[in-house]
Amino acid sequence: MCALLGVLLFFNRQMAGALDAYLFWIVPLGMIVYCVRYSMNNALVVAVSMLIIAFVVAGPVSLFYVFFSVVAGLIYSYGLQKKWSGLMLIFAVFAVSAVINILSVFVFSAVFGYDVAAEIQFIRDYFDQAMKAANIDPALVPIFHNNRLLMTIFAISLILSSLLEGVLVHLLAFLILKRLKMEVPPMKPVGDIYCPKWLKVYVFGVFFALIMGAVTGITQYYEIIIPLGIIAYLVCIFFGYLYVLMLLAVYVPDTRKRALLIIPVVVIGFITQTLLMIGLLDIFTGTRRRILQEVRKRGQ
Repeated sequence: MCALLGVLLFFNRQMAGALDAYLFWIVPLGMIVYCVRYSMNNALVVAVSMLIIAFVVAGPVSLFYVFFSVVAGLIYSYGLQKKWSGLMLIFAVFAVSAVINILSVFVFSAVFGYDVAAEIQFIRDYFDQAMKAANIDPALVPIFHNNRLLMTIFAISLILSSLLEGVLVHLLAFLILKRLKMEVPPMKPVGDIYCPKWLKVYVFGVFFALIMGAVTGITQYYEIIIPLGIIAYLVCIFFGYLYVLMLLAVYVPDTRKRALLIIPVVVIGFITQTLLMIGLLDIFTGTRRRILQEVRKRGQ
């Protein structure tokens, strides 16, 4: 494991740090596999050895990522030993990733090359282009030039990226450990993931507030509502994606055909906002649950 890390860091240095962004997805997996095969005490020795190699071979930025990647791998491995739920394992990696994002973007931004002002300007330009594409004058929607609102959206994007990294590490660990016939982390079937009641209330409340603001013309609370609306939108997209996966699994039993269909179907659904509408249908009607129950009764 140490030799593999050394080779990875060597190539990363030759590529001027191009692989830094991927270290957090790769390094924890080595720690997890080693810890599951042996023990936490042995994994601690490997962890220290990895940090020494990173100190010798890598630059400051890569060393930073390796350190937190090793920490994430150890915490995840500890959770596996203690039989944590899948949600707890994802949250553990998410917490470490969130710390990385906060430190790299806000504390050590000069070292990592982040310019928060430039990121805010990028978000502002994106909204301007989106409104122009919709034939709306950006000057008529000054809320999207509110720096506090844009900063909140930027912070939400960092949190969501940390969450996605937690999910990605969890899924990769599951696939690799299962392939190696080791103990795998708990994994809930995708078809059994449903929107909890508190999240339904959240989605309904946010979209209701957005609609009422558009109807009444009262936009003074949009600084709070719009960031919450972005989260609600992504929640709907997620459950719409699960609904599409379920339909393909039921009506396209051939694995190869389903693999060929899933990418274009999801891309088209995302672009046309179909996934948003399907997600709302799934959250508030429970249609997917009834279809799955009927399929299971038939033994399919």
